[in-house]
Amino acid sequence: MKKISLGFLACLALMTPGLLRAANPASQDYEDQGTALFNKGLYQKSIEYFQDAVQADSTNWQAYQDMGNAYAQLNQNQNAIDSYQRSLQINPSNQAVRDAITNLGGNPNAAPSGPPPSSPQANPAPAYDQGGQPTTVIIEQRPRRRRQPEPEPTYNDSLAPIDHAKFWAKLELGYDYSLQGDLVNSANTINNGSYNPANSNITGATSYTGSALASNSGLGWGGELGFLVNPNFGIGLGARYIQTSNYTADVQYNTGDQEHLTLGPSVVPITLDLYLFMPDHDGRFFISGGLGYYQGIVYADQKTTSNNFFGTPTSTSTTGPDEWSGNLYGGNIGFQLGLGREFAVNRHFGIEIYARGYYARITNFQGTLYDLYGNSQSFGLAASSSGPTVVDADFPQYIGGSNSERYATIDYTGFDVGASLNFYSF
Repeated sequence: MKKISLGFLACLALMTPGLLRAANPASQDYEDQGTALFNKGLYQKSIEYFQDAVQADSTNWQAYQDMGNAYAQLNQNQNAIDSYQRSLQINPSNQAVRDAITNLGGNPNAAPSGPPPSSPQANPAPAYDQGGQPTTVIIEQRPRRRRQPEPEPTYNDSLAPIDHAKFWAKLELGYDYSLQGDLVNSANTINNGSYNPANSNITGATSYTGSALASNSGLGWGGELGFLVNPNFGIGLGARYIQTSNYTADVQYNTGDQEHLTLGPSVVPITLDLYLFMPDHDGRFFISGGLGYYQGIVYADQKTTSNNFFGTPTSTSTTGPDEWSGNLYGGNIGFQLGLGREFAVNRHFGIEIYARGYYARITNFQGTLYDLYGNSQSFGLAASSSGPTVVDADFPQYIGGSNSERYATIDYTGFDVGASLNFYSF
């Protein structure tokens, strides 16, 4: 019987530290939350929870030890030694704590230099912050410190936070100017009276009346996703849509034939750009450059009484006017250069102004057009290959040197200026 009693007492002695910690659930909760913060590297914040733990239970030697570990990480050696010594007062057999005190230049057998934290009130009233919100809440009769939002990261420079954002997204809107190539040349030919229908195989036609309109101006919008390699360098992938004003031509020949043509040119650049940033405390300047695939689209609506500009019948129908409409497509590789300025509104939002130059020439536009009778036919965007340029939609089999035709070129070389809304993610 005596042996059993001695064995029981020995087990009890070994279990005492665990029982002391489990005797106060509130103290254990504070310690667990402090440990989680410690593991995230938030040492100063974790100390607050370890202090709450020892106030809730002054015999919680583990909370004192954890508090000492946090102070040691902050190089507050005297506070660390005091916390370790208080842990030893409760659990003097903890050799790891003794070694920690010795390593910090302290005496494991000395008393702490200051008094321990005061014990909590029996029913503590919740504290309130400046906004009137309680900093402590009661959950299942256990006091827990209200979680505070983690502070935003700070940087050891004077740059705006957006200069450290790893990702950005842009929404752009701007004015576009492009050369337009054969479209502008064709309008000039018709308006200047330079077109000679007698050279276009239009039987009996020797003169014409009418006019044409082409514009270099357009409106563009789009977006971009980017990745910041470092504050001075980034990569952006963009997609934009640029719509230029319509080309229109109305011509009546002396034979009575009439031609009405409307072309709606647009282009979709898919671009990859490298960015060189010059960051500062208000945002950043940038220079960008890269290449892209420029997908051109031309909406064509052509109505004729007999022949098109080049004298080729556009339908086998002999009743009423012929009208064909649909989209013609072409594409090519292009290049772009840009510069601009981003202004930081806050760490996640900014405003940008930009200017960009393009080089992109697209030819060989082809597609399927549909007439009023439900017929479909392959067409190409043609231009005269000899003499002044005139543009029209024609069957691909007639586009060649033998018919004094070639595929028209639309030159999207030009520039755009505009503004964008920028969003940043860390």
